[in-house]
Amino acid sequence: MATGFGEGLGLWFMQVFHVATWKMQQISMPLQMIWAAPMCYVLVFGCVGVILVGLQILIPRMPWTKFVVFLFSIGLLVALLSVIGRLTPLGTVGFSVGLASAFLRYYLKHEEEITAFWRRSLPWLAVATLFALVAIQGGIRIAERRALAALPPAKPGAPNVVVLVVDTLRADRLSTYGYSRQTSPHMDQLGREGVTFDSAVATSSWTLPTHASMLTGLAPHVHEAERTVLRHSNITLAEAMLARGYRTAAVSANSEWFSRGHGFGPGFVRFDDGFYSPLEVWMHTLYGRTLVRVVLQKLTHGESLPMRTATSVFQAAIDWIGSGQSRPFFVFLNVLEPHTPYDPPPPWNSRFSKAKHPDAIDINLNGRSAKLTPDQLEAEQDAYDGEVAYVDDQIGSFLTTLKAKGLEEHTVVILTGDHGESLGDHGLQLHTNALYWELIHIPLIFRWPGHLPAGRRVATTVSMASLPATVLDLLGEDKQTMFRGPSLTPLWQEDKPPADWPVALAEMVMFHFGAPSDVPSYHGAMKSLANSQWHFILHEKFGAQLYDRMRDREELHDLAATAEGQRVVADFTKTLQELGTTFPQGGEAPRKHSEPVK
Repeated sequence: MATGFGEGLGLWFMQVFHVATWKMQQISMPLQMIWAAPMCYVLVFGCVGVILVGLQILIPRMPWTKFVVFLFSIGLLVALLSVIGRLTPLGTVGFSVGLASAFLRYYLKHEEEITAFWRRSLPWLAVATLFALVAIQGGIRIAERRALAALPPAKPGAPNVVVLVVDTLRADRLSTYGYSRQTSPHMDQLGREGVTFDSAVATSSWTLPTHASMLTGLAPHVHEAERTVLRHSNITLAEAMLARGYRTAAVSANSEWFSRGHGFGPGFVRFDDGFYSPLEVWMHTLYGRTLVRVVLQKLTHGESLPMRTATSVFQAAIDWIGSGQSRPFFVFLNVLEPHTPYDPPPPWNSRFSKAKHPDAIDINLNGRSAKLTPDQLEAEQDAYDGEVAYVDDQIGSFLTTLKAKGLEEHTVVILTGDHGESLGDHGLQLHTNALYWELIHIPLIFRWPGHLPAGRRVATTVSMASLPATVLDLLGEDKQTMFRGPSLTPLWQEDKPPADWPVALAEMVMFHFGAPSDVPSYHGAMKSLANSQWHFILHEKFGAQLYDRMRDREELHDLAATAEGQRVVADFTKTLQELGTTFPQGGEAPRKHSEPVK
């Protein structure tokens, strides 16, 4: 229990006060872990104790008291030192062994007093755990009820708004974006019933900064949620909707980066980012993460990883939506598939693949540039498509449920992705590694029956950062100044975009953590600008790259050094300066990567 309290309180404190290391920031630590961690560790240490009792019967002459005190001391110290996150695993264990040895010597000199203290403190720890359970769970419920009771009146006729973010979804793997495989019939249908943006651009190639942009309308260099949490000084769309009388909720499958602990809580009356299964709760503890990710992942090819499924996310959303229909609602959903591991459930695992275990990429053990054989790469792509098909099926079920509840005509549905994915393109795998088109080109579809033109396709290149301004525009606030915008509504109302329509900006910080040295982000930060013709990438060390989007969709031919390319690069560089985000002059020649795998 003491180990659980120490770990739970320590991680929660470090995240709340923003002093956690980069590694520990990935561990979303809900307040509930203050009571859940002690309960988990009662089971862990209890099981170990049962095993030791059995061994004591078999080997009675061994000095078991010394061994148990030493072993459990190491277990406690490893958990507490891991919270700090500044030691290597080996260093943590070594330091813990040293401290446990010192404590054992002290214990042997004061055995009676320490044993008596442990016996007296055990009931108090049990009471404290139960008190934390009641206080925290009760406090969450009371806070939610108070927030709902304090809501101002909503505007009569205000529509519901659903933002559906599919993690790691590149647009060109959807049928509606021209993919040859029928991966997305339900998303295709959504597009036929609404407005589809053919060239929507993510503001980065990973989750934290892109979700921040979707909720604040700001570029990463402005909201600064690139290596740390989203600052509460940034006004979010959730806060804007709450102020307009909306019930607000978020349901996240990616609790590592889109969570209350990473600054996304303000404005959401309910933020469901964990505690959807006992195994997920166990995964929040040090020993749970170690067992599942190191042991089970190796034994089961990732099949036992406790990732929250799209089914779970949509069910949680439906349950919440049905809990009170007297007010309009705003719900922001994050589904994790098709993020790695690419492991779609049956029957989608065999929809495009014949491999038993198609996912060859182990994101934790093999890094982000796994060298795959052609057969392995094909299996990866097949499995990715299977995950897209699974998510599409769940989206279809979710939309059908909304219709059955009579909500379809009065609900704005916005479907998008947070970033794309490298599937062998440019010799890369996964994401966070670069800003090539496959990493930032995302789907974007708006549907509001009777209010938006059905089947309309918009070719203009747009940014996901326009989402907050567009939502408020749909609510009748086209003159709002809370979010920078611009709103996307003129693009489906007019035949041509406004003359001053901005280019789409994407940014990627230098990314060392978990990245191998052969990817661009390892060596420096990057900026990207895209319009209807060009895609410009500027690396702070390797310089500029320029691709003709219309003639070179796979970005095989860098035109930065051509006469025309130099003029375009100069114009884009000036635009970056005007946006207040650029690098010092200079740098090496653009780094060459492997040709995309066709």
